[in-house]
Amino acid sequence: MLQELMIRNIKPMRIDGNVPTEFNFDKCNNILIKSKHQSYLTHGIHKFPAKFFPELPRYLINKYSKREDRILDPMCGSGTTLLEGLLLSREVIGIDIDPMARLITKVKTTPVQSRLLDKARVFLQQDIRQRMLSKKKPAIPEFNYRNKWFKQFILEELGNIKESILTNGGVHPIKRALSRSPV
Repeated sequence: MLQELMIRNIKPMRIDGNVPTEFNFDKCNNILIKSKHQSYLTHGIHKFPAKFFPELPRYLINKYSKREDRILDPMCGSGTTLLEGLLLSREVIGIDIDPMARLITKVKTTPVQSRLLDKARVFLQQDIRQRMLSKKKPAIPEFNYRNKWFKQFILEELGNIKESILTNGGVHPIKRALSRSPV
């Protein structure tokens, strides 16, 4: 079919951004949807391979369900359909065999109150600043090309950030911000 379209040189119908709910895919056989929302909210949190662009599940959810309906995504990947479902007031259920996909989906769909996130950020920034001023060298993990990819001071900064998060992960307000997961 793709070769046939290329041979006939049919120019694709282009849709920029949201697909109108009344759009009928049956009437077009060559469509190009240009996403405008791939980094909106938490959609851009990870470069998951072959992930949906948000406009397609948004279109399908709007077209085939109503508020408070239940949406099941049996191969949820990075959670694009689940996030769009939540944004459209649907109850969502996601399943995936891949533990990394489940983690990305959990992070992507877990609401965190801005106030708690700001408190956690300020707390961590202060702790990291104190660690850097102390001149104590943090533990830096060994990995291939480490010294080619990063300058020493960057590695030390990353080490301080990692130690601060690991040391303070259970400390209020960070614990409160991180414990809001519905999953």
